Amino acid sequence: MKLFDPKRTRHLIALLLAGAFMVPSYVWGLNTVTTGFQTGSASNIKEIDAHTICRDIHHTGSNSYFVPTKFSNEWTAFRNGKPADVTLDDCITVSAWKAGCFVDTEAWDVPIDATGCGVAGTCTETDSIRWSAGDYQPTGSQGLGDFTISLPSDYTATWTGACTGTGNWCMDFNYPNGTHTATVTIRKNLNNAVVFTRAITATKQTTGACGGGPLN
Repeated sequence: MKLFDPKRTRHLIALLLAGAFMVPSYVWGLNTVTTGFQTGSASNIKEIDAHTICRDIHHTGSNSYFVPTKFSNEWTAFRNGKPADVTLDDCITVSAWKAGCFVDTEAWDVPIDATGCGVAGTCTETDSIRWSAGDYQPTGSQGLGDFTISLPSDYTATWTGACTGTGNWCMDFNYPNGTHTATVTIRKNLNNAVVFTRAITATKQTTGACGGGPLN
């Protein structure tokens, strides 16, 4: 009895290769605009950006759905006729993320999308610094409040450096005069990917007359 038959071995290899190529293409190339997307398990988020329209897809049921996107009308049809346990949210673009800070009082420093903030004069009641980050900020002039995350269940913001914690804002008290830098990193909960990071330096100063002095 032959323990090794080269001819039979070559035949088996050929059958295996043929079987591999017979696997449907969607198994190998799913989750692209051309092939369409498959949603994951319930509570997970699938971000689909197809034909200039980006949506975060959530579903709460046990079913996993195929989302056709090869043609724009297919993608439109799914959005218009989505299953009952599916919700669609607008994606947050990279350019939408912003960060800033307040020193002591919101009356002086508006958390515009900047790399730093400062305090005016000697109006230092608590020696506090409050940083914030997000994709949304109320409109107006000064004292607008924090940046917020419009989809807070989808993203996690982590603060390190001069202020530590999680959430769209981070605040602490009794900072001495000088500069204090906090860095925020925002990740998407779906895949833990970093979507935004920013280091924001706050300048704490107490020189000059109360209500006067430069804004930094």
